[in-house]
Amino acid sequence: MSKQMVYGRGETPDLLTAKETGKKLRRTEKTLANWRSGGVGPAYVKVSPGRSGRVLYIAADVDRWIQEHRVEAA
Repeated sequence: MSKQMVYGRGETPDLLTAKETGKKLRRTEKTLANWRSGGVGPAYVKVSPGRSGRVLYIAADVDRWIQEHRVEAA
């Protein structure tokens, strides 16, 4: 379930490029692109139009996605 983030006036979330996000998740940019097209992976922001438009990730969303996929040993 995705939570909508609301930012106050003058507040800007910390943004990560696909490359930075891939590094954090230890995945390639291509894997992230495949995840996006398949509707999986962390939430992202499309900041330019078109099929090859620029994509950014909000750092808090990536961190939340990591925590949501955490599996504890039995």
